Amino acid sequence: MKSPEVEQRRVVVIGAGPSGAIASALLKRHGHDVLVLERQRFPRFSIGESLLSHCLDFVEEAGMLEAVRAAGFQAKHGAAFAWGERYTDFDFRDTFTPGQGSTFQVQRAQFDQLLADEAVRQGVEIRFEEEIVAADFAGDCPRLGVRRQDGSQYQVETAFVLDASGYGRVLPRLLDLDLPSDFPVRQALFTHLEDRIDDPAFDREKILITTHPELRDLWFWTIPFSNGRCSSAWWPTPAATRAATATWRPACASSSPRPRPWPGCWPMPYGIPRCAPSAAMRPTSSACTARASPCWATPRSSSTRCSPPG
Repeated sequence: MKSPEVEQRRVVVIGAGPSGAIASALLKRHGHDVLVLERQRFPRFSIGESLLSHCLDFVEEAGMLEAVRAAGFQAKHGAAFAWGERYTDFDFRDTFTPGQGSTFQVQRAQFDQLLADEAVRQGVEIRFEEEIVAADFAGDCPRLGVRRQDGSQYQVETAFVLDASGYGRVLPRLLDLDLPSDFPVRQALFTHLEDRIDDPAFDREKILITTHPELRDLWFWTIPFSNGRCSSAWWPTPAATRAATATWRPACASSSPRPRPWPGCWPMPYGIPRCAPSAAMRPTSSACTARASPCWATPRSSSTRCSPPG
């Protein structure tokens, strides 16, 4: 059998997401030979859409801030928290240390593509649809096995490997470095909605975190985007999921909506269905349509488990 070809590189970065694109651009700006290997084809859907202000410090250091600001993403100046009728917010611009006071809420497909394009513009080589399938650190230099989309394989020998694969955990999986977590198990059900929120009191420049008024271990996020859509999700423990499902189904059977005053709706916040999400509400970027009530939204391509309000 013919041995796979072996390529020599100084630095290999695994993953072309924000951390991989920024890190590779910084390395290139300091004169290093760098290759980025990305398993997927961009643009692609991802969560992690509400950035922190400090993220822009790294974006700026990598020479990408001007492009990000010109892209028209939703400005984000802070975070808001709601529980029942209680509401409070924090403005990131109220600072006592140097640094960015504002940031953005982004749809990651466009944001990640922009950062990758900026890295390429600065001279970084990114190879999409090439997956790391083996990692050998036993020799003098690390050696990675790479599989192309057509199934052919080659190897890369490098002085340094930077794993920027995020929750893909490429090196931890290949090198058996995963450790069990003692954090509570949670499941996130989320989707993108056309939110149609027209309440003037709603602040699109903040992420809204809403805690269920009765199930304190169940909370939701509402992340508005600049195009009239938002990312909406619930984030429960398994016990909270069972309790919430039992609670919401009877309420959803009614044909008359029961919206509560801003900032929260019963039992879910702006832009999220008033009933337990159906199986169709899974991690996708499929288009969704919100009804006139800010407390009601349904996936366009599927039905929910309850009847819409009349």
